[in-house]
Amino acid sequence: MPPRDGQVMLSNKGPSFVKRGSVLVDLISCAEGSGWRKIDVARKDELKALFLNGQYGMTVLGGVQLLHEEEDPDGHVLVDDGLHTVTALQELSATWDSTPDEDPSGNSWCVKLCDIFSNGLSVEFVQYPDEKPSDRLTRSEWNIAKHDVDKN
Repeated sequence: MPPRDGQVMLSNKGPSFVKRGSVLVDLISCAEGSGWRKIDVARKDELKALFLNGQYGMTVLGGVQLLHEEEDPDGHVLVDDGLHTVTALQELSATWDSTPDEDPSGNSWCVKLCDIFSNGLSVEFVQYPDEKPSDRLTRSEWNIAKHDVDKN
């Protein structure tokens, strides 16, 4: 029903869950337009250190969300939320490709990371209403609202 004069039409700007799946980290886009904020190198490096210490998936943080049926010009899936995680995993994956027997510290690679690099990252695919391709401002507003203010 359309709004009457003087009424404001409210809409749900948050994404809808579409499906779960696994995607190889090299097929996920970290290019401009992917994610909802720019990469903070310090945060990415912090995540790499945590992941190397076997702590991937051991937090209460939500998982990586990708945009359903949205890709960059190279055909890589766009990130909705989790760009720092994906970037950290991509860098570690490149290292794993060149030195699969030991991580940068000289230790054996964490089993969870080897699984991600071999079989793909477990992700959720989401879709925003009314917009195709999704608007980065809308995604930013939604993701800022769901993240801890101290981390923004």
